[in-house]
Amino acid sequence: MDLQIAHASIELLPRAPVRLHVGTGHRMTGISGSTWLTIDGDPRDIILEPGDTHAFDQPGHVLVQALGGNALLTAEDGVVLQSDLRRGRGGHTTGRP
Repeated sequence: MDLQIAHASIELLPRAPVRLHVGTGHRMTGISGSTWLTIDGDPRDIILEPGDTHAFDQPGHVLVQALGGNALLTAEDGVVLQSDLRRGRGGHTTGRP
């Protein structure tokens, strides 16, 4: 099951990646800790520190993971949380559907 989120806080744990689907213009902002983002088919690795925001320039699947300790980020504008990587591990999500 996938869950579409209008706005959510996502708590990430080390070594527990979370897969998301994003659209053009969707944004993620680092709140605490360091977060690593990698986008399928995109050679860039993106690191979000607290206060950093990344706006996606094309739709696609994104893998996010905390670097070091726990991390917290916000996801906005209809990001879809995909459940395949979240079974039994991963982050905790709160938000408005």
